[in-house]
Amino acid sequence: MEETFWPVYEVGDYYDRPLSGVAVFRGIPHRFCQIGWIPIPADPGPGRHAWAQEMIRSPRLGVDHYKLIRVDDESSDPVWVRADFRGTISGVELPPGGASSLSVCWRPITVQERIDNIFRSQQWCGSGYGMPEGAPFLVMGLYLGDADLDAIRPELLPRDPRLVDLGEIGRYHAVPVYHRASPQAASCELKGSYLGVGFGYIPWPD
Repeated sequence: MEETFWPVYEVGDYYDRPLSGVAVFRGIPHRFCQIGWIPIPADPGPGRHAWAQEMIRSPRLGVDHYKLIRVDDESSDPVWVRADFRGTISGVELPPGGASSLSVCWRPITVQERIDNIFRSQQWCGSGYGMPEGAPFLVMGLYLGDADLDAIRPELLPRDPRLVDLGEIGRYHAVPVYHRASPQAASCELKGSYLGVGFGYIPWPD
């Protein structure tokens, strides 16, 4: 488990802890945002009301769950992490010294953990998985980006030669795994998403 504390360069929104901003992860500056957090609009009028309504609908997976994107390559795959901030104080104001007084330890959430969370939620999920609240389902395929595929590839089982070749890279606990840019991912009609993992599903049989 990683225990290095990295400097925080900027803080955009703050409530008891940084909600968005810029900090270092493994020596490289990344933009960070708490998962489910939407930056508060500057306009206090209708835009602020729309923001409040969206925050009610937006999934909140835990105050320590964050999404990281490299500052120098915003097209790169996100990193999904848990965050432990040092130097925070309660309230909506930054501590004395501002962002420079803070540091953060990022603990990556592995692709295996994210997929296993999807599997555990098959009989009861919600908006945090990109699906209607409480909709039971069966996972039929997993759609991953390059970084997640590299991380999970050693654990994938080869396709059973007795089964129809669907173009999968391998199988994770018997579920076919594809690249997220594959034709199979593009043609999937029922698709959810959880922390960067796309998955095809069918509704739970009645």
